This record gives sequence, structure tokens and C-alpha cells, in this order.
Amino acid sequence: MVKYGNQVRKIVENHFETEGRRDNIFDLIENNFIIQILTLERPSFLTYIKLITRKFKDDELRKYRQIVLKNEVFPNEVTSFEQEHLILMMRRFGINSQERRDEYKDKSNELFKLFIEMCDGSREAYFEFCKKYEEYVFSKKEGDNYKLKLYIPLGLVLRIVGEKENYLNSEIELRKKIKFLKRYEANGIITDIKYEVANLLGIRKRKNTKDILDNVKVLIEDDKEEKEENIKEIETLESVKLERDQYKSSLLLIQRGFEELREKIQEETENAVNEQIKEFFVSLNSGKYGNFLDKMPLTEELLKDIRKNNIEIPQEVKRVLMFIKSIIKFIKDTGIVPIREMDSIFTGTAEDIAEMDYIGNEFEDGEIKKLKVVAPGYKYKDIIISIPKVEEVEE
Repeated sequence: MVKYGNQVRKIVENHFETEGRRDNIFDLIENNFIIQILTLERPSFLTYIKLITRKFKDDELRKYRQIVLKNEVFPNEVTSFEQEHLILMMRRFGINSQERRDEYKDKSNELFKLFIEMCDGSREAYFEFCKKYEEYVFSKKEGDNYKLKLYIPLGLVLRIVGEKENYLNSEIELRKKIKFLKRYEANGIITDIKYEVANLLGIRKRKNTKDILDNVKVLIEDDKEEKEENIKEIETLESVKLERDQYKSSLLLIQRGFEELREKIQEETENAVNEQIKEFFVSLNSGKYGNFLDKMPLTEELLKDIRKNNIEIPQEVKRVLMFIKSIIKFIKDTGIVPIREMDSIFTGTAEDIAEMDYIGNEFEDGEIKKLKVVAPGYKYKDIIISIPKVEEVEE
């Protein structure tokens, strides 16, 4: 247990004593996933899915998909929690790439280490934590991952209370409650903890009535009239300072709330556009339209062969091929890019291809197979349109 563990634990406990607070299974699902992100070493999508489906019932996950992910049925009409749902879930947190998941984990771990040190009495860790927390959560640098920053405080609080080492000496009841913590509540808890630790470290002097009266008594005990005057002056000064601090806190809260709302509107607008783009290209790559995207590499090779070998073709066919070439150029200009290289051959285990479609014999435990990419898969920005397809290469 850390030096100020009892005081910090009390702040968290007080938060959950709010009257009328209701737990939500969706918060439990997401918080469980965040802990996986922060504690597991680069697991595959398959591992994530197994852990989620093992922990929660099908009906709970179905409602989560419908209400939170707002997406129930995919083109293949699956009803269980699968890779497509996991990708949507990761997009909610802004960690839908390995690079972003690593960034989220590294920043959260750095803050967690500093947090434990400051709660154990380190002034240096306190100042460094405040600096890094402001940078990682509230900075407005161009290109920053807005969603990722929103979930850093939540991951931090979840670990503070739920870590196996039990730094706060938390009881089982609190450790259960923390799993239902809502994202927007986490920053308030961190703010309260920073304030309390600053008082305990002597960085910020805690003001109370007794201190004020004692100071007044020492300064003016020889003159009653002067004493009364000084009391009024000090109380007025303290009142003004307190009111000033309250206004500053309110203003900061309003500014951050406004920025979050503005960015949320911008994010929702962008998401709506991206979702429409995704739906269009997913449809284009469906069996109804001949899996157009998956056949693009073969079509391009065919066009190259015709041009290279000067093959004579009827004018009508040439027009069709030119039209197809224009469509392919349009798709590329839109920003649709392949995920894997077509026809590339590599070796891998079942875990290595957990995020791909596989054609071939079932893998045995730890077995390494020779594999070939038969459909590269495509993505638009961070949105997966189709996943790569690989098949076993017979030796």
C-alpha cells in the first residue's frame, strides 16, 4: 500500500456514494476491454474476442452492438460478437491500429507509474504527473488522437483501484464498483486526487477557519479594535480568493466542455461520412457485385498483360476495359488501399492470421503453415472495408 493510499481510496469511495447512481453493463463491457488493452502484451484479435465472449453473455453483447456500436447485422449476417464488432469497438476508443494501441498503453503506463510514486510521497512525481497528465489528456496539438485522450483518465482510475498489487488497500466491494465507472467520471476523480495529494505533500496549503482565526489571534491579540478589522480583512481576502478559484475552475470546466462538444460534433460528422463511404465500398465488394475490390489486382494484371503484349481486342471490349481502369483509379484516388500484398507468400500460425479469412486445413497447436494472400483486403483510413484472405500452400 502507498503512503497516501487511505486518503486516495476515500476519494474514490465518496464518488460512488452519489445518490441515484446506476450501473450499466455497457460500461462493464468497455472497462473490461480497456483493462485487456493495458495489461496484455499485444494479443491477437482472436484473443480479445475469446476474452470478451467468455466474460459476457450473448444477449449482453448483442444489446451492446445494437445500442452502443449502433451496428447489429454485417454483410455476412453474423449474430455473435466477431472481428467486425471488435474493430468498431476499437474505433470508439481511437485505438483501431496497433500503433494507437501501443500509444494508449505507453502513455497510460507512464502516468500510472508517476501516480503511484506521487501517492507514495514523491513531490517530483507529483509535478511530473501533473505536467504529463495535462499534455496527454488536454493538449490540442495538431494530429492528436482526440478519442484516445478521452479514455486515458478512465484507464488510469481502473488500474489505480483494480491493480493486483492493491496499492490503495481497496476492499472487494470497491473493486467491483470501479468496473462500472463511466468515462466522463474518471477525470473528476483524478482532479480530486491531485488536489488532495498536493495538500498532503504541502504543495498547496489547505485553508480552514481554524487556521485563519489562529493567525488573526497571533497578529492582533493586543488590540481588540485592530483584531476585528484584521479579521474582516483576512476573511474578505480568503473569500475573494475562494470565489476567484471557483470561477477559474468553472471557466476551465466550461472551456473544456465546449471544446469536447465542438470536437464531438466534428467527430460525429466525420464518422457519418466515413460510415457512408464504408457502406458503399463494402457493398461494392459484396458477392452481389462480383467482389470488385478483391478482383482489382487480377484486373490490373490483365490490363498490364494486354498493354505489354500488344494484344488486339475489339473496340467494344477496349471501351469496357478503359471504363474499369477509370473505376480502379477512382477507388485509389479516394484513399482505398490494400492491407496485404496480393500473391505474397509467408509463414504463420493461427494467431498470426486471426485477423484474416483463412482457407485450408485446421491449424494444430503451435503449427506454422506456409500461406499465400489470395485477396489483399482493403481499408479506408483506419476503417476496415474487407479483411485479407489467405490460403494454405501445400508443400
